[in-house]
Amino acid sequence: SAVLVAGGVWSRLFLDNLGIHLPQLRTKNTVLRTTPVPDGPQGSFKCKHFTLRQRLDGGYTIASALPGRYQLTPDSFRLMRAFLPTLRNEWRGVRPGIGPAFIEGLRTPRRWRADQVTPFERTRVLDPAPDLAAIGRVMDVVRAAYPVFRDAQVAQSWAGYIDVLPDLIPAISTTEGVRNGIPGLHVATGFSGHGFGLGTGAGRLAADLISGDAGGVDPAPFRLHRFSDGSAMTPLEGVLRR
Repeated sequence: SAVLVAGGVWSRLFLDNLGIHLPQLRTKNTVLRTTPVPDGPQGSFKCKHFTLRQRLDGGYTIASALPGRYQLTPDSFRLMRAFLPTLRNEWRGVRPGIGPAFIEGLRTPRRWRADQVTPFERTRVLDPAPDLAAIGRVMDVVRAAYPVFRDAQVAQSWAGYIDVLPDLIPAISTTEGVRNGIPGLHVATGFSGHGFGLGTGAGRLAADLISGDAGGVDPAPFRLHRFSDGSAMTPLEGVLRR
């Protein structure tokens, strides 16, 4: 009697096929792992240009917050009005460009019948290639900040897509109250780069909504229909520049 859509960057496409509007974009971030760094900084550290976290093997997980290239997609234009406040906050840190993601977006079906092969079956896992140029830039910045990293090597790198909503606040909500909303259909998506940190609380809130329990968190700020009820969008900063 209840279904939860928690599909990350796939959520917009899935809901769109049902006629339910979710103003969601995706942005790619590259992360790297270094070889062990003797006498390196302990714990975790975050600054304007990068974050790093010490690993058990003595190496570090490092993510860049330097200005990066944002690949435009067809949805970037469809949702431009909704994301204008976010772009005004972050335009200095975003370098938009047209690439493979735009062509992929044009080729991806936006509607399909229940008896057709879906886009999710054609592409089972989203595993984008890391941005090697971004890796070089962030390592230069880290070495300048911490000379102890001068001999550190990049042992591994990977990338992933971040699901972003206009106000950078997740939607954890029933779909009732929005156009074409379906009773019993819920959504938990749009964590805008904070999914690991919010994961346990978000799961509890989603479970409370599905089970009908009052819970201890006000669900109103996370309602899906805030994007259609005239609410003002006041986005946080520092997500698209990833």
